[in-house]
Amino acid sequence: SATLRAWPRDLHGQRIRLVAIGKASVAMTRAVLERGLAVIDHGVVVGLPGTLHGLDHLGGASALDLLEADHPSPTHRSVHAGECVKQLITTPSRSPIVLLLSGGASAMVCTPAHGLTVNDIGATTSALMKSGATCIAYETIEVNRRLPLLEPMSEIAGRMSVLVGGYFLAKHFGGSGVL
Repeated sequence: SATLRAWPRDLHGQRIRLVAIGKASVAMTRAVLERGLAVIDHGVVVGLPGTLHGLDHLGGASALDLLEADHPSPTHRSVHAGECVKQLITTPSRSPIVLLLSGGASAMVCTPAHGLTVNDIGATTSALMKSGATCIAYETIEVNRRLPLLEPMSEIAGRMSVLVGGYFLAKHFGGSGVL
């Protein structure tokens, strides 16, 4: 699976915090647990209603919070999932966070901006779907087997990751103060 191919070698067998969100969250998490890719200290798995069964019997699953959320329009369950993910990633820990994302994640984990509610977002999503508008996910546009619209954003995210990582490792945030 893609999870196995993409798994960083330096994390193999290490203690991690896991966040898996999307329609394939269960399959991705199952790959981590069944293959023993890491020891999960704590994790949040967000999937569609009725899809989370089958993880609870796997070794290491007791460290996971299994949350149902909705797609394509976010609901109160999506907001709850967003709060749980935020809690996990902002809690100081020496264990790195592994984030596994698949389709549907943006609706399943929702933290509305100040002044908006999940109902506002749902109404907008519904109106777009009913309008007949052609909506294209920019990250899916391929030219010559490349993703030209995603590449600049990936480059920016890669550069920013060092800054964000440094912020969370700072002593004022409860980190070790060492990057």
